[in-house]
Amino acid sequence: MSTVTSQVEIIFSDDEDEKEEKKLPNSSGIPLKRINEINQEVNNKQINHQLESSTKKHQSYFRTNLGSHLTTQSTLSQTIDYANRLGMYAIQIFNGSPMAYQRKYYDQKDILEASQKVNQRKCTCQYVFSHLPYLYNCAGSIKNHLLWSNQKNSSWEQIIKNMSYELELMSHFQTDQGGGGCVLHPGSWPDRKKGIESISQTINQLTFNPKSMLLLEICAGKGNTLGVNLGELKQIYDGVDRDLHQNLGICLDTAHIYASGCYDLSQTSQMVKMFEDFDKIFGLKKLQLVHLNDSNVAYNTKDDRHAYIGTGHIWGKSLNSLSYLLDYTQKFGIPTVLETRPDDYLIIQAL
Repeated sequence: MSTVTSQVEIIFSDDEDEKEEKKLPNSSGIPLKRINEINQEVNNKQINHQLESSTKKHQSYFRTNLGSHLTTQSTLSQTIDYANRLGMYAIQIFNGSPMAYQRKYYDQKDILEASQKVNQRKCTCQYVFSHLPYLYNCAGSIKNHLLWSNQKNSSWEQIIKNMSYELELMSHFQTDQGGGGCVLHPGSWPDRKKGIESISQTINQLTFNPKSMLLLEICAGKGNTLGVNLGELKQIYDGVDRDLHQNLGICLDTAHIYASGCYDLSQTSQMVKMFEDFDKIFGLKKLQLVHLNDSNVAYNTKDDRHAYIGTGHIWGKSLNSLSYLLDYTQKFGIPTVLETRPDDYLIIQAL
């Protein structure tokens, strides 16, 4: 039995003595020592096998809204199979390089097969999201012109087509059993008011079908980045045509929120306030996805640097607020996806 296997079995043990052993004085549920041990083993070539075997053994105890960003397999259908073997309930993928404008196109047979699998009760994977490229700046063009300011931009005509295609693609996962959508970093511009207005106009140019869902992701705030707090996201949302509001949701990223200085998510009271504020501003139904990341930078530093769960500035000392977040998102059925590495799935399912 490998070291990873023994650690996994301890983490998910049903034995009462071992349950007592893993409690911390702060009642966070799993000791940071265990996290460090898992972190030391992440390069083990058998980690996917261990994930598969441990999820099969302990799946009845799993929270049913959690998952991870996964590498896309050869086909969409194979990606769903892969997520299912790992016991993931929600996943996120890149349909192509995040640093390239072009997207990956799938044949209709593969799309249909993948969506049918998600709609099967025996499939754990119920939520499938894609992350749109980081290069897309919905406020300004690559030629440093504010979009929709009488500047013809052939590059953006193609980007609009690419985004519309991906929205249509992910809409196939809006089934009786689950959901899906596309996550977008809104963009950046020096004049915040004009930039926000331009982002809303860009969204208005997209083609949505009734099941398409575009998720505006909150950002860390570096430079001229827009959408760095709930208020700015609401301004973008309000600037979009009202008949498209049904196609818009919000994605909260824990590392971004912490680095932006909006909420100190290492404190449970601030985690509570964040959800309360969101409900007042948007209504909880608009929270379609949570990105779960620790932060490699300190609070209010405006930098986007993810850290493995339990190793960063948010949860490096205590996992109490993380436990609250996991309980909250499960209670309200909010998909929650790791962007660190699939191995952290062992940690969050142990809380």
